[in-house]
Amino acid sequence: MIKDMNFYSNNVMARQIYLNLSLQTNQPATLTNSAQKVHQILNAAHLTDQSISMGNGSGLSNATRISPRELAQILIQANQMPEFVNSLPRIGLEGTVKKRLTDTDMVGRGYIKTGTLNNVRAIAGYIDGRSGKRYAVVSLINDGNAQTAAGKRAHDVFMRWVVEQ
Repeated sequence: MIKDMNFYSNNVMARQIYLNLSLQTNQPATLTNSAQKVHQILNAAHLTDQSISMGNGSGLSNATRISPRELAQILIQANQMPEFVNSLPRIGLEGTVKKRLTDTDMVGRGYIKTGTLNNVRAIAGYIDGRSGKRYAVVSLINDGNAQTAAGKRAHDVFMRWVVEQ
């Protein structure tokens, strides 16, 4: 389910998975109970959660908040779980990044989840650099121009820079 959710940016599925977190604590499936479970999970993993607000659980909400630093910390720990990494679409090959950077040697070099809302564009995931190192990457653009070609290009330039590391 996680792979389908990430590959196709399925927000309904994301919300259902989120609400199911409440059931793990034998509580009703509510946004509040699921948010408490997320904070428990993050605290148990020794990850900070000071800026995290889960909104409606799908990410498709202006109430959802996370700092780039906190998201990067989560990604660094999640890199130890191949099933999670492999749930993210590969650049130029799959899902929401299937048509990105296809004319470059970036194809297959990164596992990236994209996200957009009005005035927001985001990417997060992993890029395998030429050095052989894997980098956790996060870029959030909050601007009236986020949804323009320039916003998309900024993310592509950033990803191409990372691969050179």
